[in-house]
Amino acid sequence: MSRKSLVSTLGITISLTVALSGCAFENLGKTEVVTVDPETHFMEIFDEDTLSYTDGSGNAPSEESEEDEEDSENTDGTIIDILDFDNDYMEEVPVGDTCLVDLDCDGNLDTVYYNASRSSIAEYGTAVDAFTINGGDYKYTLFLSDQGIHIQDPNLMSYYITDIDTRDRYREIAILDYGANGTPYTYFIRFTGSGTYCLGHVPYFPGDEYFVIKGNGQIESAYDLHILQNWKAPATWVSGSDQQIASNFKMYKSDILYPYEDQNTEPVTQLIDLYLYESRSTSSKQTAVPKSDEEVKFTQTDDSHWVYMEKGETVKGWFYMENADTIVSNGKKYNRRDVFKNLY
Repeated sequence: MSRKSLVSTLGITISLTVALSGCAFENLGKTEVVTVDPETHFMEIFDEDTLSYTDGSGNAPSEESEEDEEDSENTDGTIIDILDFDNDYMEEVPVGDTCLVDLDCDGNLDTVYYNASRSSIAEYGTAVDAFTINGGDYKYTLFLSDQGIHIQDPNLMSYYITDIDTRDRYREIAILDYGANGTPYTYFIRFTGSGTYCLGHVPYFPGDEYFVIKGNGQIESAYDLHILQNWKAPATWVSGSDQQIASNFKMYKSDILYPYEDQNTEPVTQLIDLYLYESRSTSSKQTAVPKSDEEVKFTQTDDSHWVYMEKGETVKGWFYMENADTIVSNGKKYNRRDVFKNLY
């Protein structure tokens, strides 16, 4: 099917046949206007009512509708949707990348951008370059002590979007900091729609071996023990109620902690004879354990004074520590490294 039109444009009168097969004209009764580019000789065929067109080169329209432009803007970044058990309630985002996520469950995607880099002039050698949500600048909130945030040596690889508690209406931005005391921390920041507040911090990073977000308001991570050696035990941090104020995580641990297994790089052995108590009391029954090259394991501690030791199938009991370095046995005091070999 074809249609013939006569149009005068740019002082040029042309006669052409327009093939309508494959054209997107809905109202064939309308008048089409043809313009000719004098340099390229491409023809543009317009519907006078809609001003939509196809060019004579066969290319699709180059202009986007307002809706298309909005869609293009909204996809300028990684979209984070579902956070559940399958992805450990968290999604990793490279530092310097933008992500789109509904942080406060209002039905709208929020645009999050976080970047940090090394700096020779910044304190601790690093600086947070940018932290924006929907274009708003929240960089300086990462240094505000009244929010409990002290970013000193930021991780330059990743930040995370998390869902600590699937029952509330928030998702959190997790900022990672190596800190100044040797223990890394993750700071969890909530966006309320009009501002931010710090939910609190937990030692170590998402993605670490012992870091587990449970999705019920609890996070399990490694707790640094303070006696005998450099070792760790699991503990649980619980977020506060759903309130829009700063509320640090509370750590819950039992009276007895059970350290992770196989933390020592080499087997620990006993260098001197040692007396073990039957219970955590210096008045309880004691048993003498001779020194040997057989491996010993430390399976429990109160992280204050008592450590439970096991050797072989039958030797089990508690020994007492006066402080982090000093073991007391049969009334005598010994440095921990004089009692055990290969402490971590």
